[in-house]
Amino acid sequence: MLKCGTRWGKTKLAVQEAFYYLGKPNARIWWLAPSWSEAGVAWRMFLEDIPHEVMSSINNSEKSIRVINGSWIWFKSAEEYEHLRAEGLDFAVLDEAARMKRDAWFECIRPRLTDKQGKALFLSTPKGMNWFYEIYMMGRANIPGWESFSFPTWTNPYIQAGEIDSARQDMPERLFDQEFGAEFLSDLGAVFRFKRDEVTKEIVNVRGSFQEPVVAEKYVGGVDLGKRSSFTVIFILDMAGHVVAYDRFKTVDWTLQVKRVANLGLKYNNARMLLDSTGIGDPIYDFLKQIYPYASPYYISAGGKRMSLIDNLSLMIEQEEITWAEIPELMNELQVFGIETTRTGKPTYEAPRGFNDDCVFALALAAWALKKRGGVGFTFIDW
Repeated sequence: MLKCGTRWGKTKLAVQEAFYYLGKPNARIWWLAPSWSEAGVAWRMFLEDIPHEVMSSINNSEKSIRVINGSWIWFKSAEEYEHLRAEGLDFAVLDEAARMKRDAWFECIRPRLTDKQGKALFLSTPKGMNWFYEIYMMGRANIPGWESFSFPTWTNPYIQAGEIDSARQDMPERLFDQEFGAEFLSDLGAVFRFKRDEVTKEIVNVRGSFQEPVVAEKYVGGVDLGKRSSFTVIFILDMAGHVVAYDRFKTVDWTLQVKRVANLGLKYNNARMLLDSTGIGDPIYDFLKQIYPYASPYYISAGGKRMSLIDNLSLMIEQEEITWAEIPELMNELQVFGIETTRTGKPTYEAPRGFNDDCVFALALAAWALKKRGGVGFTFIDW
């Protein structure tokens, strides 16, 4: 288990470890990454370092190499781990394991190491206290067969101290501690912090039930439009910040999406709706406006607006200014939603690859509409 800060050099180390096992006759090795693009990064790094004279065959499309001693290595994505099939493995690398689903290890990789008594190398920057944290602690507890090591970014002698200091100043403290200090954060998903009842231990925000509209009551809503295979999600809030209505559906028919959004808004006294109008949302908003004039656009981008939207929702949840009935899909998304760093080192909020975030952004839009109505960025039609 290798828990490291970003840019520490963990992938480079894993390449050397894979070389060692590739030197054993007839070995079978897998390199698993959270996505194909990330597997491709390791693949290219591997090709740069491996001596060409030891390769007997190479398949660029399936990202596999066979060497002259009969050993093979394959580079794969964990996005659809349930479809991965293989004979027994001698060695496996789980690159950025904290961003994979736990079953990629327990259902896919672990069983394939059994017959050959194979080894596995986990390497990752932490992402909250998820399954990677659990198995990392097995090594810290000296459980036989497990070893765990931790290295913050600044232990890499090739990283300039000034870069570390600059990142510390530019980033939120907890994000810096996680991404550069390689620390596990105790809050769920590293973004949303939930208070729990001292007696029942239940999350205090989860209470009450959905409600039918009340005459003369005012409502606001948030809409995250489904794109490709994702869900369209609608939340309606009353002025106390309680979720009174929720809809989640999947359809590629934009006409049906717009009608469903408009119908729910009309039901709740012409609720003032805030709609994600990023990219594909623009023409849909224009269409919606024709039949439902009580909606306003919001452009969720990877920059400041996205961060502000989630920061507002996080604060409202922490201060109990927003509540909802039991919604399993919402809780699942809130708990895995996290902070990522882009290739340029800037923080951004998003769900791990393979997980949904439609509920999170729809609720964030509704919360923003409630908190910021009449403020900068958009103006609702007067009630």
